Amino acid sequence: MQNGSDDTVEDRIKNDPLLVLRGSGKELWADEHADEYVRRLREGWDEPDSGIQPLHL
Repeated sequence: MQNGSDDTVEDRIKNDPLLVLRGSGKELWADEHADEYVRRLREGWDEPDSGIQPLHL
Protein backbone atom coordinates (compact mmCIF):
# COMPACT_ATOMS: atom_id res chain seq x y z
CA MET A 1 0.00 0.00 0.00
CA GLN A 2 1.14 3.51 -0.73
CA ASN A 3 0.35 4.93 2.72
CA GLY A 4 2.07 2.12 4.60
CA SER A 5 -1.16 0.76 6.04
CA ASP A 6 -1.81 -2.97 6.10
CA ASP A 7 -5.58 -2.40 5.93
CA THR A 8 -7.33 -3.79 2.89
CA VAL A 9 -9.73 -1.66 0.90
CA GLU A 10 -12.58 -3.62 2.48
CA ASP A 11 -11.25 -2.85 5.97
CA ARG A 12 -10.95 0.84 5.21
CA ILE A 13 -14.50 0.94 3.81
CA LYS A 14 -15.82 -0.96 6.83
CA ASN A 15 -14.10 1.48 9.21
CA ASP A 16 -14.99 4.69 7.36
CA PRO A 17 -17.34 6.74 9.58
CA LEU A 18 -19.44 7.90 6.64
CA LEU A 19 -19.60 4.64 4.76
CA VAL A 20 -20.73 2.71 7.84
CA LEU A 21 -23.91 4.82 7.69
CA ARG A 22 -24.80 3.34 4.31
CA GLY A 23 -28.27 1.90 4.48
CA SER A 24 -29.09 3.29 7.91
CA GLY A 25 -32.62 4.57 8.09
CA LYS A 26 -33.71 2.65 5.01
CA GLU A 27 -36.74 1.39 6.90
CA LEU A 28 -37.94 5.01 7.03
CA TRP A 29 -38.19 5.06 3.23
CA ALA A 30 -39.51 1.53 2.73
CA ASP A 31 -43.11 2.63 2.15
CA GLU A 32 -42.51 5.83 0.17
CA HIS A 33 -41.09 6.27 -3.31
CA ALA A 34 -38.41 8.97 -3.59
CA ASP A 35 -40.43 11.01 -6.11
CA GLU A 36 -43.45 11.04 -3.81
CA TYR A 37 -41.27 12.14 -0.89
CA VAL A 38 -39.88 15.08 -2.87
CA ARG A 39 -43.36 15.98 -4.11
CA ARG A 40 -44.60 16.01 -0.52
CA LEU A 41 -41.69 18.21 0.61
CA ARG A 42 -42.42 20.72 -2.13
CA GLU A 43 -46.11 21.06 -1.30
CA GLY A 44 -46.88 24.66 -0.43
CA TRP A 45 -43.65 26.14 -1.76
CA ASP A 46 -45.57 28.42 -4.09
CA GLU A 47 -47.94 29.60 -1.37
CA PRO A 48 -47.02 32.77 0.51
CA ASP A 49 -45.67 32.22 4.02
CA SER A 50 -47.55 33.65 6.97
CA GLY A 51 -45.86 37.00 7.44
CA ILE A 52 -42.31 35.87 6.74
CA GLN A 53 -40.58 38.32 4.43
CA PRO A 54 -37.70 37.29 2.16
CA LEU A 55 -34.26 38.51 3.11
CA HIS A 56 -32.89 40.95 0.55
CA LEU A 57 -29.15 41.40 0.70
